[in-house]
Amino acid sequence: MLIPLVSSLLLLAPAAAGTELPAAAPAVPETGRVVQVETRDGRTYSGELGGLSDGTLRIDTSTGPSTVKLGDLLLLAIEPEEASAPGDEVETVAGAPDLLFLAPIPTGDGEQPGDRLVGRVMGGDAYGLRFAIDGGATFEVPFEEVERLLPAADQPVDRLALLTGGGADDRVWRRRPDGSLDSLTGVVAGVNAGTLSFESALGSLDFGLPEVLAVVFAPSPAPAQPLPGTPVVVRLASGTRLQGGLLELGPSSFTLATRLSERLTLPTAALSSMVHRGEGNHLLADLLPASVDERPSIGGPDDFLFPWRADLSVTGRPLSVGGVLRATGLGVHSHSRLGFDLPAGVTALRVTVGLSDEVAELPAQGSVTFEILVDGERRGASGVLREGEPPKVLRVDGLADARRLELVVGDGGDDDAGDRAAWVDGVLLSPRK
Repeated sequence: MLIPLVSSLLLLAPAAAGTELPAAAPAVPETGRVVQVETRDGRTYSGELGGLSDGTLRIDTSTGPSTVKLGDLLLLAIEPEEASAPGDEVETVAGAPDLLFLAPIPTGDGEQPGDRLVGRVMGGDAYGLRFAIDGGATFEVPFEEVERLLPAADQPVDRLALLTGGGADDRVWRRRPDGSLDSLTGVVAGVNAGTLSFESALGSLDFGLPEVLAVVFAPSPAPAQPLPGTPVVVRLASGTRLQGGLLELGPSSFTLATRLSERLTLPTAALSSMVHRGEGNHLLADLLPASVDERPSIGGPDDFLFPWRADLSVTGRPLSVGGVLRATGLGVHSHSRLGFDLPAGVTALRVTVGLSDEVAELPAQGSVTFEILVDGERRGASGVLREGEPPKVLRVDGLADARRLELVVGDGGDDDAGDRAAWVDGVLLSPRK
């Protein structure tokens, strides 16, 4: 049955006890991948990526080689100015990218967000899709692993993520000539040569992918399979976000074990950032807020246009702060206050705060403040951060007996125009066994 949806859905979005960690000493590398590395105890390194051997990562800094045990690694980011260095060319897909959202991963504590692949649908059959991502990797993706497909998405992703599924059936959403939407439920029979084959109550139908806004697949949660390697979340320079086990890491390539490939090898030039989510490291973005208070400078909560997003900016784009696409984080807009119940055993919080890089595209000049409250007490603050200023790293220790965490973003003392902000690379730390 065709279901109309108002076309307005597709309107483009408008455009103290906490410790700030010191910046790492600048490195003067000559060759290789330049990285920023941070450990669980707050040590930072900047230099060339040497490689991973026997569980130890080597970083060649301007003062000599340094090593970090993989278990102590907290996060790694590629310096943006090195992403296009000579010899670092990465194979890319042609044209506007397709987006493939994989289903959430069931865990003993609930669910982890599914991977998000940015690339190109290369074809498929009644069982799944062939999907290529930047870096030369092609996956065979079973339909039961897929949450939704957005072919060459030309609308804000957060709007497209609101399009609902068809219960026990798949649902195809298409744009009508007048700008409104209609949808059809049934079963995806395959994708080939840019055409989606669909079985419905109306019979067998074919839709050209350019006319399809979204395909929402029937839920079929796949059981979580343990993966070898060090548990990490990575963000590629194309925007793809992958979870898996880190098997190898070197100046030219790295290898992950993922739910779609036992050994996925990609050029290191395709990597933007990586966060270790292993024992004792809990990603802030994996927690659901216990309370949310969002309101604009003028008006009330019902007038707020940009609600928070996990692992996306408030406009549905990959989170980019300080020129780096981040593996994990919370996209927010002033004024916002997100409250979380702290998991048992957490002793510290580490998080990077700053304006989203997309603010540079807006006519408004963004300015925000970040505050961390623990059981109602102010424990960390950024001061006013303005567009073009580097992000700051905040760390709050002494959380062993704390119960409530609140993340507060203000408008910097002016108004909220352009205040698209983010808490990124946020990790709650607890002792390891």
